[in-house]
Amino acid sequence: GCKAVFLTATTNDNVPGCHISQDLAHTVIKALEKTKSEGSQAPPMPRLVLLSSATIDPWISRKNPWVNAIVRRSAWHV
Repeated sequence: GCKAVFLTATTNDNVPGCHISQDLAHTVIKALEKTKSEGSQAPPMPRLVLLSSATIDPWISRKNPWVNAIVRRSAWHV
């Protein structure tokens, strides 16, 4: 069985109507449901690993330095 699913999607712009993350989530859920329905017993669920490059750019948080601290703390375990 599958032990891990790596979720990787990216965009460089904040575009209204962009739903890459929603499409990714729907696709993963459908794949997991299909895997579950194909077997006679429920397979162990794989670990979902979200690869993120959350911006830790000092320029972006130059007016609000606490933003950088929040982003760093929110992803400390990644």
